[in-house]
Amino acid sequence: MRPNDPALHVEMGTLLLALGHKKVGLQWLENAVTLKPDFAPAHAALAEYYRSQGETEKAAEHERQARDR
Repeated sequence: MRPNDPALHVEMGTLLLALGHKKVGLQWLENAVTLKPDFAPAHAALAEYYRSQGETEKAAEHERQARDR
């Protein structure tokens, strides 16, 4: 078991978001960044989420972090 693996947190977060569980899915993605702040896949997933919600500034920030990692 790897409870502190940020990749698993991103996978769970994206699955939950796809199922319509926005709050919990977002928490999983944020946890991935907490576990590993430079984890590009987590920032990419957060950018996609924020873009889908119309939060362009947050999306741009996570896109930048994903790209710079």
